[in-house]
Amino acid sequence: MRQLKLMSAVLPLLLVVLTGCEREENNGMVEEIIFTNIPSKGIRIDEGDTFDLEFSIRPSSLQETAVIEWTSEDKEVATVRKGRITGVSAGKTVIRAVCEGGAEAVADVEVRPVDVTAFQIPSSLKVPRGESVIVSVTGIVPEGASVSSIDWSIADESIASLEISGGSLYVAGLKNGTTTLTGQGSGVSKSCKITVEYIPVKSVTVTVAKSSVEVGEESSVSVSFSPSEASNMSLSWEVSPSGVIDFDPETMKISGIAPGNATIKATAIRDDVSGYCSVTVIAPVMSIESANGPADCFLCPDNSFSHLKKTVQLSATVRGNAVDGVTWSSLDEKVATVDKNGLVTAKGHGVCFIYAATEVQKASAYIWSASKSGYDLKLTGSDPNSIIPDHDYYEWQESEDIVPDYGHDVGFFDTKMFVTAEGKTHNLYQILYPYGWNGNDYDIITASVSGDGVSITEDNQATISFRSADNGPASGSICFTYKPTGYTRTVNFNVGYKSISFFKNDSAKNHYKTVGAGGSISLSKSEQTYWYISLNATDNYQAPGFGKPYKSASSDSKKMMTCDSNSSLYVDSSGCLRISSIANGTYTLKAARDNSFTIRLTITN
Repeated sequence: MRQLKLMSAVLPLLLVVLTGCEREENNGMVEEIIFTNIPSKGIRIDEGDTFDLEFSIRPSSLQETAVIEWTSEDKEVATVRKGRITGVSAGKTVIRAVCEGGAEAVADVEVRPVDVTAFQIPSSLKVPRGESVIVSVTGIVPEGASVSSIDWSIADESIASLEISGGSLYVAGLKNGTTTLTGQGSGVSKSCKITVEYIPVKSVTVTVAKSSVEVGEESSVSVSFSPSEASNMSLSWEVSPSGVIDFDPETMKISGIAPGNATIKATAIRDDVSGYCSVTVIAPVMSIESANGPADCFLCPDNSFSHLKKTVQLSATVRGNAVDGVTWSSLDEKVATVDKNGLVTAKGHGVCFIYAATEVQKASAYIWSASKSGYDLKLTGSDPNSIIPDHDYYEWQESEDIVPDYGHDVGFFDTKMFVTAEGKTHNLYQILYPYGWNGNDYDIITASVSGDGVSITEDNQATISFRSADNGPASGSICFTYKPTGYTRTVNFNVGYKSISFFKNDSAKNHYKTVGAGGSISLSKSEQTYWYISLNATDNYQAPGFGKPYKSASSDSKKMMTCDSNSSLYVDSSGCLRISSIANGTYTLKAARDNSFTIRLTITN
């Protein structure tokens, strides 16, 4: 950087003086501003250099106190501050100094370009038609040189134009086509292929991360364009109605202000294409929490279950913060009561809701109040592979037969029964589970079996397992006793096949016919030479949840059914009955596991 300071005593002076109106009295106003160090050929500086203007004020008494306003007619060429001129880019401009009252002085300034020996620009650039983009010009040498120090040209000015503004080089697209931008320095030249085109926005998609937010809750908004390479993606935003959400396009965040529905609209400004998304704002959800466990909880009014407490402290919260002004109430105070502070006390056997309410919201908690004296027995079957029954449990009433679950290929008879207590007046299914049975509570239910062909096993999970001996027929009864009340329930069991189903192939979907015990069926060789069968523990065929029919082959003979009069006629272990080589006639088939189950089979051509 070079600083030129020409003293008036040494160099010739070019005095440029403009005076204000003549006055008889000064009245403290500046009458003249005189630049005292302007060279005879005017002020000439290189880009990046400075020149300090020296001046005199008349009357001289105002030299130190006069307020001067400095301006440059073209700040792209040179700037001025307190009389110091700085060259910005090659060109000419006028510097003015003005005092209040109209006194003014001007100086012509020429800024000379610096010889650029090196610079870089992109090899190619896409410019949207009707838009301007900045060309990245880097690595300019020497230091202090600028974009203006380079001579720029466009090969075809009908396709694109160039402009230098604010120290940057802009190229504007005029019409679709290709041309070349060239920059020329001192012994160096660079070119950039300019492609002008315009790809309009066809659709705008606005997405909100959470379409439903609570008051005070935030969510983020995203926007995408189709096609993704659209030329102009400038957007305007609109939210309606106001007062429901607050949206900041800078952060792309929304926050709930008040309950209601709002629409966010984004419009591609150049192409007038819009996209929308909807947001629902809801009041914060109030919930009930417990100080010592889940809000929905088990209590005991009389300590008959030692692992259950008599009271529980509840609180109403919104996002974990306590809610003031809550009114507490109980749906059934014979079961449980609640005081004004949310303390729940068990009173009797049963279930009820505890409510917490404000002027605008209401929440509830489910309370089970259990007493041993309030139970009878409930018996439920379970998946043979699981101790705890799932939602597909079976409940057997007194004197009803127990049969294998047709939904599982479990052998002839091998199942479990889960025994729980059930309230006399309230359905408290599995009230003691999953909290468990403590101490001697494991023994509050016992079971005994009478009859032949079945064994019974109890375990510590209040589960009783039954298995028929050698998977053979079994019959008898099981008596359950509930010790606290002495209540008993007897369940009879009678295990055997009740029907047989025929299929044209091994897919359960091709069910042909089902025949009950002692029934008859006729099969034609011309229609099918082999059939698949399923032995059922129910009167009617029940379609399985998977693809093939159920099979129940004997573990010793590997045959499901046999015929005493013709050893070649049988149902194999895969459930296949082949009749192609069997003489026409009528035969009796019997189940290998249950010889009491027979059917009559007639074979025809």
